[in-house]
Amino acid sequence: MGNDIVDRRAVDAAGKSRDARFVRRVLTDQEDRACRQSVDPDQYLWVAWAARETAYKAMAKSWPDISASPRRYQPVFDDSIGGQNLRGVVQTPKTPVYILVMIRADYIHCIGQTRQSPEHLVWGVERLFAQPDPAGNHDPDRQSAVVRRAAATRVAACIKLPAADVGIRRRQDQVSRQILPPGVYIRGVYSEIDISLSHHGRFAAYAFSIS
Repeated sequence: MGNDIVDRRAVDAAGKSRDARFVRRVLTDQEDRACRQSVDPDQYLWVAWAARETAYKAMAKSWPDISASPRRYQPVFDDSIGGQNLRGVVQTPKTPVYILVMIRADYIHCIGQTRQSPEHLVWGVERLFAQPDPAGNHDPDRQSAVVRRAAATRVAACIKLPAADVGIRRRQDQVSRQILPPGVYIRGVYSEIDISLSHHGRFAAYAFSIS
């Protein structure tokens, strides 16, 4: 499972479709042309980016050494889904990732997983700041702490436990000693709840599945 969020008003996001070097790194030639012809090139770019990032994060959990190159991840969207939600699938170097992109005025949020459509996932978006790029906006530790607390509180509510019983922290692979993505701990014990966290600009987001 993976998720990604883009603050559309962040200084490193607004107008980014005019950065030809970045666009070429992310989009295929065909997508580049479509982006330039789009009525909202920034939205086109960030939807494609969020889809790719979501798929990469989902894949990296099982294949930590998988390529992170955006152009290795090809999203295909279902044109029959209109409005603010866009379904699709991302072809990756390994297996497809099924995605749902939420397009909002202030942000673009994507969730996805490998096995089936992600509509059943539990997800949420938290506003970190009222205004774009205030002092402290780019403090990753602060952003990470906020989204971990929000996600842990939501997990606890779903499994009907006190919020204090649930924590989210990174763990280390016992064989490779590699630092792994954040995991859910219940009363100090690692659980199998699959979770993904992300943050950018004014927003933080999470998605998880409780089987």
